[in-house]
Amino acid sequence: MQGVYVVLVLGESPLVLMRLLWWLSVEERQPIAGIEVWGTTRALRALREMVAGPRWTELQHLTGALPALQPPGTPPESHYGFRAHGFEHQGQALDEIWSEVEASAVHASLHDRVRELRDQLPERLPLVACLNVGHEPLSAALQTALSLQAGMTDRLIYVGLHPSLKLAIQENPELDRWAFPGPSWTEGSGVSESEQLRVYDVPFPRLRVLVSRRLPTVLADFRWDEVWPTLEANMSRDAKGVLRRTGIHSWVYEVWDAHTKEQLYASELTRRAGAVLAAMASATSDAAAADLVAWLDAHEVGWAPPSDAGHDPSTRNAALRGAVTALRRQLDDIPVGLERFSPAEMGFSIPHLEVHSDLP
Repeated sequence: MQGVYVVLVLGESPLVLMRLLWWLSVEERQPIAGIEVWGTTRALRALREMVAGPRWTELQHLTGALPALQPPGTPPESHYGFRAHGFEHQGQALDEIWSEVEASAVHASLHDRVRELRDQLPERLPLVACLNVGHEPLSAALQTALSLQAGMTDRLIYVGLHPSLKLAIQENPELDRWAFPGPSWTEGSGVSESEQLRVYDVPFPRLRVLVSRRLPTVLADFRWDEVWPTLEANMSRDAKGVLRRTGIHSWVYEVWDAHTKEQLYASELTRRAGAVLAAMASATSDAAAADLVAWLDAHEVGWAPPSDAGHDPSTRNAALRGAVTALRRQLDDIPVGLERFSPAEMGFSIPHLEVHSDLP
């Protein structure tokens, strides 16, 4: 069985889970390989009451047998089945998501869990996450987790009720007991079964797939608290890069916080790498490889093309591009959020970089 793996955050009502499962099983005919629900202690109590009640049985008459809900305390490392996980902060279960600190704990938990699932579940098994209408912080956290960690086949779904049906339920709460489309909703609201639910995929950026080189590696290898605080801090810093020539054949490249004077990064560079970085510091944003070669030819900074390049422009430009690629690899360990101080995937310019020399 392939199917889908459902990931859901709960707000006040667990009924959204029944509606999502109904849609996936009945309308899309997707087997449910696993269900994972995250929520506050109050939300999870309501979930367990719903699963133990008659509506869950009625749902399975339409969907077929669904995974059985595991007892509390089942470790999140386990996969498949049906598991419910509570949000925590500093070891304490959260009954509400009210403060910024609690919301940050939710973001961290969902990010790390989606990362684990995407790394450990088969690539061919899509995650299907669902926005929770009425609980914006949880929905925002789930969408952030998907944006940072989802693969190309993973989905973020919106499940909503037809406005006339929603109004009818508000006026007659007894209608809510059916939970998913059927003739009782039609009789109570006048909305046909085909129109009772509105379900669609929400577009979101899959950064782990779409962003080249650096970010996918960081997202794949580190936990939330190892990435996000550093990323936010470094992106907002007033930082500066300083390239210093320390000898005929040596350079040192450093990045400093302009206010605290804290050294954020340091790397020793060889003669050729340092010379290329100096050329990139002088280049404009639209510079080409030939512009850097011309600058290097005009300045004594210790760079020369390979001896077999001669005066052939195409060979010299190719040598320069190769040196930039090597420099990019050497600076690949620059802290996350400071990528503006390393060569980009495209282009030959690094603005706002100071160049000094310790040579007499």
